[in-house]
Amino acid sequence: MKKLVRVIFLMGILLAQPAISDTFIIGVEDNQYLPHYSYENGQYIGFGRDVLDAFFEQTEDTIEYQALPVARLFSTFIAGGVDFKYPDNEIWSAKEKSRVNIYYSDPVVDYIDGVSVVPDKMNQPIDDIKIIGTVRGFSAWDWQDRIDSGQLILSENSSTEKLIQQAITGRIHGAYANIDVIQHILKHRFDSNQQLVFDSSLPHTKSNYRLSSQHHPEVIEEFNIWLANNVELIEALKNKHHIRSHSN
Repeated sequence: MKKLVRVIFLMGILLAQPAISDTFIIGVEDNQYLPHYSYENGQYIGFGRDVLDAFFEQTEDTIEYQALPVARLFSTFIAGGVDFKYPDNEIWSAKEKSRVNIYYSDPVVDYIDGVSVVPDKMNQPIDDIKIIGTVRGFSAWDWQDRIDSGQLILSENSSTEKLIQQAITGRIHGAYANIDVIQHILKHRFDSNQQLVFDSSLPHTKSNYRLSSQHHPEVIEEFNIWLANNVELIEALKNKHHIRSHSN
């Protein structure tokens, strides 16, 4: 009888203990891509960090950010080396992803990837553009047909800042990247954010960043609910980081 009482007592203690939270590894890009995200001095920062921190603070799960170069992050994610990837999108490397089952969240934030050019080259004929640059590991989806046919050369750079320098100095005809990122770097690292301007007449992609996972669809669903219930917070964070709306 005493043994039974002790067992019941111990069970009561265990049930009274707070639930142990999970520890998730979120794979992020080792890339300076503010205002959306950046990995600097061993810290992940920017809009993406603020959103993910706010969500996982509510779930009380422990998270760790693992920053990797873009191409390596993709292969690590596919191999199951991280629990989540941010940012992600269904269209990115879709062929390579087809052999695994990936769950995507609802859109976190909209973006435009396009070509930024020096102002006096705005609205130039597309056939005059022979070489554009992008960050290594990224793809210029809208220009792929021209790249495949040899009409266009795609130059890869190790950083967005170097990409911008090449466009300003005329080594490439345009810089293909997130237009908010181009403007942020021009404003904070160069003399003027007018040294390059987004040419909307050229092919560009309007899409969104999402959180993805292979093995935690329940967390993705919880994140979707959180996004829907925290629209004002997301807008406040976009304003904090000076991210424009591209949804229209």
